[in-house]
Amino acid sequence: MRPVTVGPGGVNPYTIARSWRFAAPYIQKVSGKPYQALSAPALCHHLDFRKELKTPGFTFVPFQITADGRLDGFLGWFEAQLCEGVYFSCAPSQPSSSWGQLYFPALEQHQLRAGQRIVLQLDPNTVDLEARWKYRVQLAETSDNNAPSE
Repeated sequence: MRPVTVGPGGVNPYTIARSWRFAAPYIQKVSGKPYQALSAPALCHHLDFRKELKTPGFTFVPFQITADGRLDGFLGWFEAQLCEGVYFSCAPSQPSSSWGQLYFPALEQHQLRAGQRIVLQLDPNTVDLEARWKYRVQLAETSDNNAPSE
């Protein structure tokens, strides 16, 4: 997962209906489309399906911002080891596949600077095996920023 800024023709055009259109994450194919990464990717969860039966829960994901830019949202993806020596990734840096990335739009588009720290509070809020994502962005300098998105 990483925070991103999107460009013209990129991931999401903002409209007057932004508050309801971007109130929840959605699948987006980003491979080959313009976006600017604002930090290195960060690991949200590590699962071993041979050992774990429980769905991951609430987590904090810290990011060290490495490029100046407007925070438009976060891209999430998975990388999997299917068997010994066989891997699959739907990361935006990989060639496009039938899998997309999960895009978490930021309702408040903060201007971020390199060196700044932010934290994504991420909760899959799983009900009947379906994730009903809740997330919140927290800037390191203050404690009351983006309202939760549901």
